[in-house]
Amino acid sequence: MRFDYVLQFSGGRDSIALLEWWKENKGLDKTAVLWIDAGASLPELEKLIIERTEGTNFFRIKTNSASWIKQNGFPSDIVPIWMHGHGKILSGNSEKTG
Repeated sequence: MRFDYVLQFSGGRDSIALLEWWKENKGLDKTAVLWIDAGASLPELEKLIIERTEGTNFFRIKTNSASWIKQNGFPSDIVPIWMHGHGKILSGNSEKTG
């Protein structure tokens, strides 16, 4: 099936409000609803997400944040450019580590 719209759904208040508005104003037949499951959600949140997205074109995208953090460390919004993969490529210095 082809979708014209994609809504990313987290289960938070804004996501719930948007999903309810979308149902009433746009309809959900041409809309995919995505949940990025990072593997760290409380069971109550998971239940809420499943309940709220029932009857939609719902897709659960599973990731493993704990494994990624173990391998790469915690993500940061601000890092020196040479610490980032793209920065290493742009600077031509893939050996610099700090």
